Order: sequence, then C-alpha cells, then structure tokens
Amino acid sequence: MFKGAQYVGNLMRAQSLVSYLLFTYKQEEFIKETVEAALEQTYSPLEIIISDDCSSDKTFKIIEEVVRSYKGPHQVITNRNGINLGIGAHVSSVLKRAKGEYIVLVGGDDISSPDHVKLAVDAIQASGGAHMVDFDASTINEDGDLIKGRRAVRNSVTYNLEDFITDRRKISSFAPGRIIHRDVVDKFPSIASSCPTEDTVFLLRALMLGELRREPINLIQYRRTESSVSSSANIAQLSVDGIIDQYYADIEHALANGIISEVDGQRLRRRVAFESFKRHAKMRNNKGFICAKLARLKIKFYSLLYRWGLT
Repeated sequence: MFKGAQYVGNLMRAQSLVSYLLFTYKQEEFIKETVEAALEQTYSPLEIIISDDCSSDKTFKIIEEVVRSYKGPHQVITNRNGINLGIGAHVSSVLKRAKGEYIVLVGGDDISSPDHVKLAVDAIQASGGAHMVDFDASTINEDGDLIKGRRAVRNSVTYNLEDFITDRRKISSFAPGRIIHRDVVDKFPSIASSCPTEDTVFLLRALMLGELRREPINLIQYRRTESSVSSSANIAQLSVDGIIDQYYADIEHALANGIISEVDGQRLRRRVAFESFKRHAKMRNNKGFICAKLARLKIKFYSLLYRWGLT
C-alpha cells in the first residue's frame, strides 16, 4: 500500500512510541480474547493501558489473570476506577497517562488483528497531515460469528474542516480501532464528564487541527451486542446537550489558541447549532414509524436550507 520513498520514510519513523488504550466495562464474557489480542500486537515499542470503569462483574479479575501470565516485550499497565466515570471522563483520565506519539483506541469487547497497530501507524505516517485515521472492521455477534464485513469506503478518503462546516460531503468515520495523533489530546482540555462519548469529539478536534483519513483496511473485529454503546437503544440515551456543549467548548479553545481562524470559528458555531437541531429532532421523534419518518424528512429539508446558506 505504501511504496518507494514513502515506505522508507515510514521505516525510519517506525520507532515512535504508541499507546494502545483498551477501555472496559462489564465485559467479562469477551475480555479475555480482547486482552490477548492486545498483547499479541506485532508493533514495538508499544505501551498498553487497560482500564476498567469500575465493573461490577469479573472483567477486571480476568484482565489481571491474563496480564499476569504475559512475558512479552510490551509495557502493560492496568487500572480499575474506584467509581464509574462514564465514557468521556474515563477516556480523559486514561489519556492523561498515555505517553505515545500516537494513540490507538479499542473497546473492551473488540478484537484487534495482530498487525492492527503496525498498519495504523503506517497509515497515519503516510497520510500527509491527518491527525486521525479510521479503518474498517468485521462485525461479529456475541458468539464471535461474522455478521458482515464493513466496507464504508472503497478507496482511501481524506476529509477536512470545510467538509464538516459545509455538510455537503458525508464524513464516513468509524471509531473502533482508530489511531489519533497525541495533539488531538494535548492541544485541548480534558473531555467534560458530562460528555457521554469521545467519538465525534475527537473527529471535530482532528478536523480543526488538520485532516481525518479513512482507510479501507480491516484491522479489528467489532462486536455488536444489545449492550454496545453504538446500539440504537444506547445511542438514543446519549446526552445530546453534553456532546454539543463539548463541541462549543473545543471551538472556543481552538479560537483562543490560534488553532482556527475567527471566520472558521463563526462558521463552526453555526454548524454546531445545526448539528444540535438535527440531533434533538432525532431524539424527539424516535418513537414510532411515522414520527421517525417525519423527523427524517424535517432534517432533510433543513439540511438543504443549511447547505444553501438559508438558515
């Protein structure tokens, strides 16, 4: 995939420390396989931080048992929160401990391929300026059976801030197994505890800093269950206001620190206000087929008005 001088350059930079962050919460059925996959990564030097958000089941006990028997080259750190922090605060607390130039983010029921980190580092170093790279995945069920192979893009795609602001080009992102440059963390404050996710927060930060890259490479098995954060029922319970407030806070921080221009700041405020409308419209009308259909039509109509600059 990466050829010639570009490939040689990647080899010269291949010694960058990478932090592989594994976040767990009540996943005792799947955590053993997930941790073993983390420990089997071929990339080095690698720092692996496995953090449990105060699970009430045997998740952390299993983590300790697997790590205790590990004799490989990677530095492995385990942590169990004394109280449940929630996704946003949990991610922020672990990121403070991460030392890598690049950071790979993995959920506690997903399974990385052995070359996940290696190929992710190759991709972000060859991207020419991306601060975040997302990949494809195979979707599996609770039993580990393949549901479908995920291929959202056929070729490498690069997105920038203009794509987000104008909303004229759909940004195809996929959080499981993504890699970010540590500037996405260091150049912004910690995610607020009221924000229930880091997913689209990191997306907007990466776009304000540079670019988002999407690669059609399958690097992880993504497990979809009823308890998955990305399930329809759980997405419907996420705090829209917490996410939107985090967007606004990051925009103001980016403005104050010269990351974006005042013009782009004004345009982003308008874009986030529109995003708030869309998300609240979906939340208010998610009951019943007719209400959902009307909500989609309403969002589609106002999306056209936004793109034409009429809202």
